[in-house]
Amino acid sequence: MKTTVKERLKEFINSLGIGQGAFERGVGLSNGYVNNIRVSIQPDKLQKIALKYPQLNTGWLMTGEGEMLKNWSAIQGFIDGLRGDKKSKLEDINYKEKYFMLLEENSNLKSDIISLQRKLADGKTIVGEGGATSDVIPGFIQETV
Repeated sequence: MKTTVKERLKEFINSLGIGQGAFERGVGLSNGYVNNIRVSIQPDKLQKIALKYPQLNTGWLMTGEGEMLKNWSAIQGFIDGLRGDKKSKLEDINYKEKYFMLLEENSNLKSDIISLQRKLADGKTIVGEGGATSDVIPGFIQETV
């Protein structure tokens, strides 16, 4: 028995391990969109889904033919062939390490913001880039160089 577009989309959402509401919000679809699919998915909605989930084989979604997910190793092999690379640049990126570096940077920036907010509240002088200073008076900022 052939499945419908709606059933295939629900199957994909289940494979992601998220709920339909989270899927709809993440893609930018209206609440209840998935349940209201009758025959097909409008091209603009399909494009939103494909941009958010590039691993989804949209041919499978629309027709039921092929596999749910794209064959990434074949795609990566094609890209490598175009580049002439023997090893994918994507494999060289350590995403976990990059993630933790960005978390640390984010934490440092938050600390800087809090410090500057306290100085503003206390009416202290703030030294900016290039040594420019700003004498801060609550409610009024006057720059001096």
